[in-house]
Amino acid sequence: MKIFIFVDGEGATGVVSYDRQSQPGSFHYQEARENLMSDLNSAVEGTVAGGASEIVIYDMHYWGLNVIISKLHPAAKVVMGKPKVIAPENGLDETCQGLMMVGFHAKAETPGALLAHTYSLEARDLSINGLSVGEIGMETALAGEVGVPLIFVSGDSKCLDEARAFSENVEVVAVKEPIANHGALCLPTAATAKLIKQAAERAVRNISSFVPYKIDYPVTVEIEYYDQNKANEKLTVPGVKAVGPHKVSAQADSLRQAWLKLKPE
Repeated sequence: MKIFIFVDGEGATGVVSYDRQSQPGSFHYQEARENLMSDLNSAVEGTVAGGASEIVIYDMHYWGLNVIISKLHPAAKVVMGKPKVIAPENGLDETCQGLMMVGFHAKAETPGALLAHTYSLEARDLSINGLSVGEIGMETALAGEVGVPLIFVSGDSKCLDEARAFSENVEVVAVKEPIANHGALCLPTAATAKLIKQAAERAVRNISSFVPYKIDYPVTVEIEYYDQNKANEKLTVPGVKAVGPHKVSAQADSLRQAWLKLKPE
C-alpha cells in the first residue's frame, strides 16, 4: 500500500509566527523544524503500523528544504526542492491509495484562523468551479482527479473544517487552537506525536472507507490577489485571462492542467 504525504510548516506543533518560526533562517526556525519532524515522523510511524508498504513525502513549505533528512523515519522517502512538476513515479498518482497532510493551516481570510493563507501571502482567494478552497481543498481535488482520497490531516483546529468538507471520514488531529492570527493554545510534541500516530494508523487501516473527491469538467480555476500587480503578472501565462482587476482564471480539461498555469512558483 502506497501513501503520499504533503508536509507544510505553518500547521506544525507549536508554530504560531511567520517571521520568527516558519520562515527559513528565522530565529526559531530550527525549533519549528524539529517540531515538524515530530509531527511528520509520528504520521509515518502510524502509517507503517496501519499497513503501508511505501510512503512518499512532498515538502511543500517555502523552498521544500524543511525536512531534516537525517532524522526522517527510514520507511519514508521525500521529494525536496519543491519542483513544480514531478514525474509520476515520484509523485501523487493512481498508484497511491491515500493522501495525508501534515502541518496544514486554514485558507486565506478564514475568520479567527492562525497564519491563514493560500499558498502565498499574496492570494486573497482561490476557487475551483466557483468553490472557494485553500491548500487542503486544492490538493484533495488534485488527488481525487487520479482516484486518491484524503485520509488524514493534522494542523490547527480551524483548517480541519476544510478537511472534513472534502473528505467526510477524514482522520484529523488539532495540534493547536488559534487565539489570534499569530497566537494559539498549543499542545506539546509529546502529546501531538501520540495523537498523530494513532490517527494516521486508523486512517490507513480504514483505507477502504474513503472516497476520492470529484469535480466537474471542464474546470475553471480562479485566483484573486490583494495586489493588482500580482494578477497582471499571471496574464503573461498562455491561457490565463483577467476576470477582474485583482482576479485571473484558467480553464482546462483537467484540474492539474488549469492549476499549473496559476500555481505559485
